[in-house]
Amino acid sequence: YDAYENAINCRIKSKEGYDIGNKQATKLTPEMVECYLSSLANRYSKGTIDKTWTVLNQTILYGQKNGYIQSGHDFKSIKKPKESNVAVKKRDIKSITLPDMEKLYAESLRKTSRGTPLYGNAAKVEVFIMYSGLRIGEAIGLRWENVSSDFRSIRVVQSGTRVVERNADGSPVMDGEHKKYVNIQKETKTESGERTVPLPKKAEEILHFFDAAFPDHKPDDNVFLTSKGTVFHKRNIERTLERMLKRSDCECKEYTPHSLRHGYGSVLLREGVDIKTVSVLLGHKDVSTTYNIYIHVLEKDKIKAVRNVFDR
Repeated sequence: YDAYENAINCRIKSKEGYDIGNKQATKLTPEMVECYLSSLANRYSKGTIDKTWTVLNQTILYGQKNGYIQSGHDFKSIKKPKESNVAVKKRDIKSITLPDMEKLYAESLRKTSRGTPLYGNAAKVEVFIMYSGLRIGEAIGLRWENVSSDFRSIRVVQSGTRVVERNADGSPVMDGEHKKYVNIQKETKTESGERTVPLPKKAEEILHFFDAAFPDHKPDDNVFLTSKGTVFHKRNIERTLERMLKRSDCECKEYTPHSLRHGYGSVLLREGVDIKTVSVLLGHKDVSTTYNIYIHVLEKDKIKAVRNVFDR
């Protein structure tokens, strides 16, 4: 709902560029829509344009179904801008390397001169993501009822996210001039996102830490909480990772929480774990998704295998 509202208010109703929000539905043509999408390419990424088209396309389908837009127009043939033609290019996400994983883990344990943890609980969440391959939302949304009694595995069934708090009519609840936000639980990104993940010892350590820090937790409580006992917002975790990287000995200083997830998958593949197993552990929709993300790892392994066999 928030994403749709943002697309409508910031791009479809925007007066900047090609103002499609001011066009009458009865006059809408495929050419108008293509011109509009092309105008977005001057400012936005392909992902943002695709999301905007999703909203606009639903509006067009509704209009055609109810006779507001001429059914003779073929909106299905509309061409969206290609990645090569958009202003904001898709950023390649770096996978954290095994040596950098170890350095970042060591950094998470750093203490102040007074002997207190330097980074707080967010650093623990970073480590857990790095050794479980969870998406950041899945980590935020993890509840104790989905943690095994021995802390050696977890069941991923939902994801935590922060959304605008709304009144009964859908309007945002305001706190002065600012919108109020609430934390909610939602389903995993895909059906295959529901999965059981076995945990290595470094991830188990994190669960033991939060169990000790919040001993009165209930089954439906979130596992990962700030030192004040509140649910994390993903930006808190991202900022902590930025601080950790600046101080660490990691070769790369540009990792994101998603880089930690990718590092988990890369390490498993390099250690010979079957790609189907890695796909299941990461909660990908199908194995082709995993292959496309980790093709660079697989290609290197292929070259190595050929040389090991024929160049001995």
